[in-house]
Amino acid sequence: AEASAELYAVYQPRKVKDGKPHPDPIVETTTLARTDPPDPTYTHHLQDAVSQGSLSSLQIETVIYACQRHGVTLDTGHRAGFFLGDGAGVGK
Repeated sequence: AEASAELYAVYQPRKVKDGKPHPDPIVETTTLARTDPPDPTYTHHLQDAVSQGSLSSLQIETVIYACQRHGVTLDTGHRAGFFLGDGAGVGK
């Protein structure tokens, strides 16, 4: 158990404040925890869901970063993609 405490840190969105706390405990590797995420530039339109408590801050963060990335056009003319590598219990 001590080794896993060194490998994982509790995850909380650092740059997105909308949404309620996620109902399940979420962790990330300590290496990722030391890396700052990009600044969010996309403004979501989910105020109703946020005010009703339907989405967690983690879910809102995913929407923001996915939409932000899809707004990028690559040199080939294609839209940039977004990969979500979350495990079970995150609410994809």
